[in-house]
Amino acid sequence: MLFPSVTEVLKQYQDFSGVSQGIMERAGIRGTAVHSYCCNIANGIPAVGVPDDYQHYVDAFQAWVSEFVSETLFTEDRLIDEALGFHGQPDLVVTAKDKSNILIDMKTGIFGMKLWPIQLVAYKHLLELIGHKIDRTAVLLLNQQPAKLIEYTVKATHLNLFCQMLNIHRYLRNEEGAKTA
Repeated sequence: MLFPSVTEVLKQYQDFSGVSQGIMERAGIRGTAVHSYCCNIANGIPAVGVPDDYQHYVDAFQAWVSEFVSETLFTEDRLIDEALGFHGQPDLVVTAKDKSNILIDMKTGIFGMKLWPIQLVAYKHLLELIGHKIDRTAVLLLNQQPAKLIEYTVKATHLNLFCQMLNIHRYLRNEEGAKTA
């Protein structure tokens, strides 16, 4: 894809130097699998064949959905902003039992917390481009029982920060290309 993803833009601002490559790879595999199971659950499809070491994440999500969600509006589709030049794949938008629409980013770990509101605002922007009304934004931590919802009030300053990071990402990518050409 020609445009960078939200994750790709934010990745350069996270320091994982103290975490081994093997741990990072396992966390990525776990996150992808757990997201898939949870999105199925959100769409009314039972989670079947969940490995034992992922089951507690899936159970935490299932319990959270049962208690707080009345309807699933969106799950993990790739969205593109052609004007700003980026794409992303928000995890989930639900209507809560209190009738608010919540953008949820599911997490199986706790890395990158300071960047979470910036990630959420970029996803919110993409969702609003296709007509979704987002009342609340939050991260859902699945690594605990019960799952913990951490809400963030995202503001225009967060979107401005993301756009600045996006522009820096483009600059650095273009500079790297110029050096090797």
